[in-house]
Amino acid sequence: MLEILAAGFGAMVAWLVGLGILFVFLGLAVFVIFFIFWIKAIIEIITARNSSEWKIIWLLVVIFLHVLGLILYYVIAHKEAKIKKRNN
Repeated sequence: MLEILAAGFGAMVAWLVGLGILFVFLGLAVFVIFFIFWIKAIIEIITARNSSEWKIIWLLVVIFLHVLGLILYYVIAHKEAKIKKRNN
């Protein structure tokens, strides 16, 4: 009886370890994707044809608010910057 419980416990531990490894890789993938978009936003802000004040404000928002700043930039300012680039 004890061998059956031990075998079941070992399988459960192996399953949990596999699940943990999966979550680590998923977390790493999400981090890499976020980091790419973060760098892309910073480059877009720096190269935008807007005033220096606009650039400084959006750089501070994106850098210090991380995910929220990135969302705000892409929802609010990204469209504005694209329109200005297209018009110039």
